[in-house]
Amino acid sequence: MSATGRLWLLAASLSLVLAAEIAGAPTRESPAHGVAPLPAPAPAPSSPPSVPPQARAKALADDTETILARPLFAVSRRPFPTAPPPSAVAPPRLTGVIIAPGARLALFASGEGKVTAVANGHSIGGYMVRAISLNEVIVSGPGGRHALHVSFVHVTPHVIQPVQIAEQ
Repeated sequence: MSATGRLWLLAASLSLVLAAEIAGAPTRESPAHGVAPLPAPAPAPSSPPSVPPQARAKALADDTETILARPLFAVSRRPFPTAPPPSAVAPPRLTGVIIAPGARLALFASGEGKVTAVANGHSIGGYMVRAISLNEVIVSGPGGRHALHVSFVHVTPHVIQPVQIAEQ
């Protein structure tokens, strides 16, 4: 027999041995050599309780609204800002400003003619005083941020001259 024939005979016999091993290999159904079978798959969970169509539609609408409020490609993934609701409370009327070394006060008039002095960072009527300058006072509150200017009601503004303190 030639070398090629012997090579073919060797390949054929190895193929038969391999086929016999594969045919006799243990399977899932028939364990061999004391190997325990694989556990059966867990049963499928029971179906969820039925939800009324109206509740399902409302939940879908709520989910859709939430998804659309959070833009997919926005860096912050937060809802778009909305305009604040219109405020029923108007900002207080600014009647004056006092600026002295180390102190800045805004003077607000109430409807009864009473004047209230408010420092920066304090609040009046639901509005927080944010900044006090010579020409305006910035307040923020339920109606948003407002720049208030001094307004007088039937009064002519007076200029008060600084008082010189006599040295002793």
